[in-house]
Amino acid sequence: MTEVTVIIAILVFVLFGLACRGLLRMAGQILIRLEAIERELLVMRMQAGGTLTTTPADTEQSGSGANDSHQDREGTRPPLRSRINRDGLAEGAVAPQFSARLLNESADLQSSTYAGKQHVVILATLDCAPCDSLMSELARLPQDTIRDSVLIVTRGALEENRRKFEAYRLSCPVVCQAAWEISRLYGTFSFPSAYLIDERGVIAAAATKGSKAILEMVSRAFPTSSMRGGGEVLKQALSH
Repeated sequence: MTEVTVIIAILVFVLFGLACRGLLRMAGQILIRLEAIERELLVMRMQAGGTLTTTPADTEQSGSGANDSHQDREGTRPPLRSRINRDGLAEGAVAPQFSARLLNESADLQSSTYAGKQHVVILATLDCAPCDSLMSELARLPQDTIRDSVLIVTRGALEENRRKFEAYRLSCPVVCQAAWEISRLYGTFSFPSAYLIDERGVIAAAATKGSKAILEMVSRAFPTSSMRGGGEVLKQALSH
């Protein structure tokens, strides 16, 4: 009788364990699906409203004024709650790797192309006045300097971006993200924003937001003495 009881107890324990394992697997699948739904809702909202909302406090911390960054049109609605990072990458974090389509070529650019080089990654978008201002100022700098030190990531319609950036005549590469995949990697959804990445592929400074702040960062990272006459252009741009 005792042996039968032990066997029954073992069977009950095993069945209970299997049931718990099945429930845990089901719970995990539910969490994964909920996260996917959150991402889909986030993308739908961003497509409808332009970018994620930033609160007034966020704007003050970014160091840029209301007219110097492209924000959500409603402006006062709290951000959609999700697990997606919206605070950007911290100094010291490893810069994420990505591949995206070059605007002027039918090929993709690998971010690993910049391995071993200090460079700036700028995130921009269409219909963004501060982005337009930044591109115009970058176009006035010596192009041999920014050719290998700046990478611009834009978003929106590929052809429309091509037409727009052809007018700037920038020498640096410009790639287009299909949706928000690179913005999500960097945790950055306001434009323009930029990261300085060092030779090791590490974030050298937290996200810089706004056209003026980004120009200041470029000025510090690539001193005007090496810009062959571009220093005066930068000074004029920063004085605006």
